[in-house]
Amino acid sequence: MHKLLYLFLFLLAACGGKEEKSSQATSADSTAFEAKTIVAIGRIESAGRIVNLAAPESGVVTEVFVQAGESLAKNGRIAQLDAELEEAQLQQAQADVKAQEARVQSAEQQLQEAAASLQLAEKQAAASQRLLKAGAESTLDAESQQTSLKQAQNRRKAAEAGLAEAKAALERARAARNLAETALQRRQLKAPKAGTLLYLDVRVGEAVQKLQTYAEFAPEGALQVRAEVDELFSNQLAAGLKVRIQETGTGKLLSTGKLVSISPYLRKKSLFSGATGEQEDRRVREVEISLDKPGNQLLNSRVECIIEFP
Repeated sequence: MHKLLYLFLFLLAACGGKEEKSSQATSADSTAFEAKTIVAIGRIESAGRIVNLAAPESGVVTEVFVQAGESLAKNGRIAQLDAELEEAQLQQAQADVKAQEARVQSAEQQLQEAAASLQLAEKQAAASQRLLKAGAESTLDAESQQTSLKQAQNRRKAAEAGLAEAKAALERARAARNLAETALQRRQLKAPKAGTLLYLDVRVGEAVQKLQTYAEFAPEGALQVRAEVDELFSNQLAAGLKVRIQETGTGKLLSTGKLVSISPYLRKKSLFSGATGEQEDRRVREVEISLDKPGNQLLNSRVECIIEFP
C-alpha cells in the first residue's frame, strides 16, 4: 500500500515539473517576441497638430469666405462677424487723431511765434540796458523792456506746456485708435498660421459665442503620426527606432518611419479613449513618428504603428 502511494506522488511531481518548464518556456518566448516589436495605435496629422479654432468675440456671422478643405495663408480670413459698432468706434477714433494732429501743429506754430517774440524781447532788453548805462535811456523805459522780456519768457513756457499737452493728447488718441482697430480685427475669424481648414461649423446668420470652437485646422507642415504606447512597454522606447505604419484592420503597409519624439512622462490615454472594456487608470506614453513616404495620407486617420527593436 505504501509503495503505491509513493509511486503516485512521484508521478505527480514529475508532471508538475514538466508543466512548470513548459510555462517558463512559453513565458520566455513571449518576452523574446515583445522585445522585437511593439504595436501602438496612432493617427496621421501635420507636424503642427490639428487644432480647434475658437472665436475671439461673440457675434453674428455676416460672411463666410472659405470652405472646409481649402488652404489658407497666415491670417487668412475664414468668416466675418457683425462689426457696425466697432467700425463706428474706429471712425470716431480716427477723427480724434486727426483733430489732435491739427492741435499739435497749432501748438508748434504758437511755440515758434513765442520763441521768436522771446528772442526779440531779449535783444530789446539787452539794448535797453546798454542805453541805460550810457545815460541815453530812462530807468522807466529799461524797466518796461524787462517786463516785456518776462512776459515773452512766460509765453514761451506756456507754449511749450501747450505743445507737450497736445502731443500727450495725440498719443492717447492714437492708442484709442489702435484699440478700435484691434476690436474691429477681432470681429474677423482668421487662420492663426498657414494651413488647411479641415472642418467649419459656421454659417451666415448664425450666432457665435466668445471662445466657442467653430473649426478644426491643420497647420502647414510635414505629415507625421502621433501614437500612444502602453505603459508596459514605455521604458523600451528610444528615438530613432524604426516603425512600420499600417492600415488599421487590413495590415496594408502605408509607410515606414522612425521615432522622432518621445514624451518624458506617462499620461492618461487620450487619442483613442472610450474603447469597450478599457481600464480608466490606464497610462500611455505619447510618441511622434516621422514618415518616410507621406504620400496622400488622410489627415486624422487611425493607423497601426509597429515599432521594431534592433
